[in-house]
Parts: sequence; structure tokens; C-alpha cells
Amino acid sequence: GNWYLLIDIDHFKRFNDDHGHQTGDAVLHAVGSAIAQALGPADLSGRLGGEEFAVCLTDCDADLATRRAEHVRASIQALRVRALSGRVVRVTASIGLSAGDPVLPIEASLHRADLAMYAAKTGGRNQVRRAA
Repeated sequence: GNWYLLIDIDHFKRFNDDHGHQTGDAVLHAVGSAIAQALGPADLSGRLGGEEFAVCLTDCDADLATRRAEHVRASIQALRVRALSGRVVRVTASIGLSAGDPVLPIEASLHRADLAMYAAKTGGRNQVRRAA
């Protein structure tokens, strides 16, 4: 079935505050690219707004979806983005994962992914949490 990921860049405000908005923009572009490259050809990804991205993984079971979400997380963690100052900044993200339910609207799955992502944040960030 389909699985949904909600991905939130950890401490995003700090990139803008410490390094300027151009660095924040560079981080957003880098994360968007890392997500897209980590996905399969049938998967969809996009920025929801702010520092949040959404992904639809197609044709996955729970184990595969979890492994693929972890691959996305690791791809983001591997990024190195050069700030205008010349400093290289590292990026991590908190990811919530939820199963799609064919009888419910996508919003319901995204809401569950959002709650799981919040649990990843409060649990220490830079991790994947699967919705209950």
C-alpha cells in the first residue's frame, strides 16, 4: 500500500538566524533534492511549506516503508551545505511515517504522520517514528 512521510528539518530557524536566509534557502533546496534522490520513480515528494516536506511511498509494506524512511533520514543527515560565511552546516530531520488507509482521506494519514513526526521531535530529533 501507500505510506506517508512528514519530514521536518530540525532547528531550521537556526539556519536563518545564524547564517542568513540564503543559507536557509540553500538548506531547503538541498533537503528537497536529497529526498527526491532517495525515493523510487513511483514515489511523490513536495514541500508543504516552511521547513516541512511530504512524501508518498507507493507499493510498500511496513518494513520496506520504514527502511525507506530511514534512507531518507540518512540522506538528509549526510548533507553538507555551505553558508555564505564559508562555514559548512549540517542538517538533520525528524520524520513521521504512517500507513495510507484506502477508506480514509489522505489528510487522515498525513495527520497521523504529523503526530509521529512530533514524537520524533520530542524524542530527540533526527529519527523516524512510525504512527501507532
